[in-house]
Amino acid sequence: MTDLWSYALTLLGVAGTALVGRKVWWAQHFLLITQIPWTAFALATGQFGFLLGVVLNSAIYVSSAREWQQQRPQRTPAPTTAP
Repeated sequence: MTDLWSYALTLLGVAGTALVGRKVWWAQHFLLITQIPWTAFALATGQFGFLLGVVLNSAIYVSSAREWQQQRPQRTPAPTTAP
């Protein structure tokens, strides 16, 4: 079972890194969500040291998401014409 966890968590991390590399705006949000299975893994296996990683990574992802959101070009609504 631990092997399955390892593969799943690795795939989630690699997918998130690939999204960040492609500068997908929601990549940080995806990585933040991946902290849920990391938390479950830490609790299920009794490896509570991973919880520190969850807290630190979550802080980084939230900070990066805010920064990316500020840098993201804002959409302007299309002009409407009156009949």
